[in-house]
Amino acid sequence: MVDLKKFSGEHLTIALHRGEIDDPPIRDWAERFYEDTGITIDVIDVKPQEYLCQLMAGGRNRKSPYNLIASAPIWLNQLVVPGYYEDLAYLYANRELTMEETVYGMENDFFKNYMEYAAWYDPESQMPKSGKDSMLMAVPGTHTGCQILICRTDILDQYGFQIPETWEEFNEVVKRISQPKKGFYGTSLCGDRQGALPIIDWYPRLTSQGGRQFRGTVGERNLHSCALSEEGIRAYEWILDILPYTPDDYIHYTLKDGERDMLQGKIGMQINTTAFVFPDVYWDSQRSQVADRIEAVPVPGVGKYRGVAYGGGWAWSIMAAEEKKEAAWLAAQYFSSPEFDQYRCIRYGITPIRRSTIRNDTVRKAQPWVGCLEDIIDRAVEPEYFYLPEIYRIADIINRHLTQGIAAQRPAEKVLAELDQEVNELLRLGGWQL
Repeated sequence: MVDLKKFSGEHLTIALHRGEIDDPPIRDWAERFYEDTGITIDVIDVKPQEYLCQLMAGGRNRKSPYNLIASAPIWLNQLVVPGYYEDLAYLYANRELTMEETVYGMENDFFKNYMEYAAWYDPESQMPKSGKDSMLMAVPGTHTGCQILICRTDILDQYGFQIPETWEEFNEVVKRISQPKKGFYGTSLCGDRQGALPIIDWYPRLTSQGGRQFRGTVGERNLHSCALSEEGIRAYEWILDILPYTPDDYIHYTLKDGERDMLQGKIGMQINTTAFVFPDVYWDSQRSQVADRIEAVPVPGVGKYRGVAYGGGWAWSIMAAEEKKEAAWLAAQYFSSPEFDQYRCIRYGITPIRRSTIRNDTVRKAQPWVGCLEDIIDRAVEPEYFYLPEIYRIADIINRHLTQGIAAQRPAEKVLAELDQEVNELLRLGGWQL
């Protein structure tokens, strides 16, 4: 039995990555956390580059800038490989410090797939993975994320369509229901990602065929881009096929534009990345004109790969230099508990980290879109370049080639070959291809 008051009188600073919107629910529960534990907290959301620089400096100087940190595998090479993170396995093994809810989570309730890319680190591959020699670099966590398809069921019914299960069916529906002259479009495509990682349109069409964007591992230094593939070409061509049935000015169309148009009832079907645009907004009758006419479903795909799309998430880590490791461990567990996970999903529409949250009737009533998530999160995939320091340079290359190629309606083979060439050259320069 964990003594919640063991660290009464301590003060902790909890840091989160600005833009992920994970701080409001923690601030909401700060007083409750103090009443239960006697620990006071400051909650800070830090600008991304500043956050990483602070953590790297803290690792080098053996002085943790924050007691508990929200972390993601995008920083593996900068923070985990050099040994700046604590291996949390020994804390988890100590049952005087580890709550039953945490044990239940690790054994049954946290999504195994989410833990594979957000919690475990394999030193041989230098990539997220559980195994005999893996390190527990983090514990779930602040949120997961995945991709779903939001459909206007009233429009599908009007035209006599079922929810599309393949991309061919999807494209057929898009063409049939579009009425551009009346300002209604079968779907939307996001050409201007405004710095967002390139996982929005082409990537889910790739992975839902069983395709991969990269092959190899970081540790073996054989990572290479393989966008030019049968799956990659089909994904690109499916987008070209429906471009005329999407809002104008594709190259400047943003996620916020897509959100606005969906809320105003101008879009028939839309791929939603739950950590980029929180889906709860579409079911909010105060803001959405379609709240009672939509349904969340898996993205289309090929056979067993239907629903396989991007997945990600942030988790709790503690730096090796941290002096209050045990108190920080208690806080990490508290802000990963079933009750807290349910609260932040209901109140803020944050994608859950626990199966029990998705299965909870109260949560499903408040956030109808979560009902389809369990199998989707279980099979979601992250691109392998996420684990390299060059992640944002690679993302810029991918964004540029795809956006400009689609806007100009250039052939898939040429665009993807040029994309591969530029990414692979960067990987060679970085030492990730030997």
